[in-house]
Amino acid sequence: MLNNIQVKAAKPTDKRYRLTDSEGLYLEVDPNGSKYWRVRVQVNGKRIAKSLGKYPEISLARARELSRLCKLCKLDIKSEISSGAQ
Repeated sequence: MLNNIQVKAAKPTDKRYRLTDSEGLYLEVDPNGSKYWRVRVQVNGKRIAKSLGKYPEISLARARELSRLCKLCKLDIKSEISSGAQ
């Protein structure tokens, strides 16, 4: 799992890269130095990445909260689809 020191110390490189946390959450570091929180979720067999916001506007703790909320929303969507609700 990531900690605040690792997130703050992440430096840009020639290519975009990811620092993974847990449960699909990761920090994407762009070559221009921008840092974005993203989370991977799977809905109906498709893996999608949802953007949670930009670091430092969104802290590590807040990104983890938002990631959990995304996972809960995915579960709600899946149960609505399987029950036939539209």
